[in-house]
Amino acid sequence: MSMIKIENFRSSLRGRVNNFLSKFQSTFERIEKKAEGTFTENWVKFWKNVFVDYKEVAVDIAKDVKHRPIKAAVLVSTAVFISYLFKSNPSEADYRAAVIRAANDIRLIPPSMQKEEAANFLQYIEQCYNRDLIRRISFGIACIIWVDKYNKDYKNEEAVNKYLAVTNMELFNRIVDIGILNRWFILPKKMEDYDVNF
Repeated sequence: MSMIKIENFRSSLRGRVNNFLSKFQSTFERIEKKAEGTFTENWVKFWKNVFVDYKEVAVDIAKDVKHRPIKAAVLVSTAVFISYLFKSNPSEADYRAAVIRAANDIRLIPPSMQKEEAANFLQYIEQCYNRDLIRRISFGIACIIWVDKYNKDYKNEEAVNKYLAVTNMELFNRIVDIGILNRWFILPKKMEDYDVNF
């Protein structure tokens, strides 16, 4: 029963696509006839060639999917996962919001019961924000939050000299968090058992 439904769906989809393509082709032919001898003739020919190329690519992809469904499923799922990683890459505002939430959570606990590591970490991050030292580097699918040496507005020799800037080795030591899939990894670890001081 379900195989019949799938075949009916495929044939109706194929019919709709072919109908759309034939209408599109006839529209292009009408426009091409109207454009003959005018300055838009080259423009119409260019877009017609683009349409033909993309149509051929779509037909080739459909054939490949039919002949190699497992490979197609792997490629599509990989593309979807990578696009999801790009879409869910957290921003610096997301990190700031996470820090504020963590600071609010820890403020509800008396100082004698706060985990010292969590309190010191949040205090350090807040000081860095106050001095405008927090930076974000995005790699598209993930990002890192790190602490710079100088404020962006600081313009003395040490701050603007590229030889005195943070090197890659120093950057590794200055990372305060790593974000991927709308999650942060170091802040939650620091906040584990923040209400237990031992």
